[in-house]
Amino acid sequence: MRAIWLSSLLLVLVLVAPSCSKRSDAPADAKSDAVSTSDGELADLDAEPGGADLADLSTEDDASDGLGEQSDAVDVDYNSPIPPVTTLRRTRVGVVAIQKGTDETKPEWGKTLEGPGEPFVPRDDLKASTVADPTPSGAPTSLSYFVQVTDMQIIDEESPMRDMNFDAVITATWRPQEMWSLHMFEMVVRTVNRFCYHYRPFDFLLLTGDNINNNQTNEQMWFLGVLEGKLIDPDSGADDDPVPGPDNDANDPFQPEGLYPGLPWFTVFGNHDGLINGVISAVFPNGALGQVFSDLAAADDGCSNCFDFSLTPAQQQLALENDDRYKTAIGNWSRAVITPTADAPKISQIRQKEGPIPSDFERRPMTRNTWLKTLFGTNTVPDGHGFTQQNIDDDTAHWSRIPNATLPIRVIALNTTANSVADGSSEGSIDRKQLEEFLIPELKKAQDEKNLVIVTAHHYISSITNPDTFGPKDPKDVSAAELEAVLFEYPNVILWVGAHSHRHKITAHVAPSDKEPMHGFWELETSAVIDWPNQSRIIEVIDNRDGTGTIITTVFDYISDESDWVSKQADRGRFWAVYDIQSGRDFPNSYGVESDRNTLLRFAIPPQVRERLEASYVDGTVDVRPIVSYRFLSWPEK
Repeated sequence: MRAIWLSSLLLVLVLVAPSCSKRSDAPADAKSDAVSTSDGELADLDAEPGGADLADLSTEDDASDGLGEQSDAVDVDYNSPIPPVTTLRRTRVGVVAIQKGTDETKPEWGKTLEGPGEPFVPRDDLKASTVADPTPSGAPTSLSYFVQVTDMQIIDEESPMRDMNFDAVITATWRPQEMWSLHMFEMVVRTVNRFCYHYRPFDFLLLTGDNINNNQTNEQMWFLGVLEGKLIDPDSGADDDPVPGPDNDANDPFQPEGLYPGLPWFTVFGNHDGLINGVISAVFPNGALGQVFSDLAAADDGCSNCFDFSLTPAQQQLALENDDRYKTAIGNWSRAVITPTADAPKISQIRQKEGPIPSDFERRPMTRNTWLKTLFGTNTVPDGHGFTQQNIDDDTAHWSRIPNATLPIRVIALNTTANSVADGSSEGSIDRKQLEEFLIPELKKAQDEKNLVIVTAHHYISSITNPDTFGPKDPKDVSAAELEAVLFEYPNVILWVGAHSHRHKITAHVAPSDKEPMHGFWELETSAVIDWPNQSRIIEVIDNRDGTGTIITTVFDYISDESDWVSKQADRGRFWAVYDIQSGRDFPNSYGVESDRNTLLRFAIPPQVRERLEASYVDGTVDVRPIVSYRFLSWPEK
């Protein structure tokens, strides 16, 4: 049986390897012009990472910066002396290049310092300037101001339902920084909060999937706990405490700050949210998953009822939880041994080995429907976070919202993990029913409303390959080319916000030659919180009042506060994310080039949308707001 399991899993890993492993198409970070450095020594993977202090910036507002008033910021003296800083001012770089290191550079692996800021890069790939009115009708205004955070992959690092034995095939099955995934996300949330307090509250937070790593209930509860500000114990099984005492290791409980009060957040469904290891469905057909996990569970047979779609979603979840594979893997027996450590161990020290592991029913996998239900009844807004009761009733994971009723932007979220839940793959997939019965009608509605459209999904467009990992492709599935052609038909589509690649990348989808420039749109991919450079992105949509708009993208690092132990844990996560690359275990692919990071992306606004906007500014039905993003250039120094 072990031979069958090995061959089955190797087949899975080989077929999905292009999406699970990351690409190496970005330049290494430079050391020149750096302004401050971290300290600490490191010899190998068992060493202690050094600190990484950020520059001490003033919280005093500069009223004479010429970029507008502080607007409706709530409290510039918010309870931290550390104001938020974007990569326009400071960029986290490596002490040595973020690439595979040498024996000579090994003492510097993992260490980061503050490098110079990066300018906004104007891009007019869509040729929007060719249709611009030479006489703007008024001052530019901010139509939408939101923040994208993605691929946190919050992980139960002690779970036996993992495959770190195959780290040599796909490095994403294990990361030295994974035990700090929660702490890194917590510091991202704190950074988002400081932007809200020090500048202006975001219109919304957009989480573009892979919020968790392994489709486990406890991971989902930890994820929600960070946003809700609920006490979290990031431990499973036995109450492990690698370093005795509180507030000194990654397994200790902590109190999250919670998301800025009243800030709406929305999410999409990622492959790691719905699939074990981001690849394999917990309700896999024909018992194949029983083979794949035969060394984790006592039973070798499959979940005979889990994949029976004649059952209701609730009955499917019950069958899943009663299945012997999961009772044994998450419950009272397993052949895996995974012991938490005080700091990042070597992969050779934590590979799954034969032996007992404490049980924890909270590790149980979730069906998609169960995952949806966890988003309702939180103490944050809106209820369902994009999804509605109709999604639960229909077992679908797409939604469409106007996040702010006074702003003419409709956000349409697609489920690009749709077929993967049945077939098992990390790559993207869109079924024809979702295209024809949801996406196209929503695009038509937005066109009738004369609203601009942002489409979002976990996957980037070219990764929507409808994989045939375990059988022939469904001829009804929608290809990336067909999807792009549909989006080209609607000139009010301005942006696709995606993720999955764990990299910064901006792609211009230029309108076909037979269409006007307004039929083109931009596509964003943003780096993962879990992997270097551990960054997120602020997005602001501007009406230039000349028939064009600008999408301003600004990358930021999460803050570091050496006086706070959670922040120190997050710093360790960033340290090991860099070390992961410099040790040669992973690739320096995610930083992108300057034109993928801080940018000014110009697009054409359809005439009917422009007319609606101009009339709305006059009658007050659309807010006229100052641009926030330019203020990131000028936060004053002490």
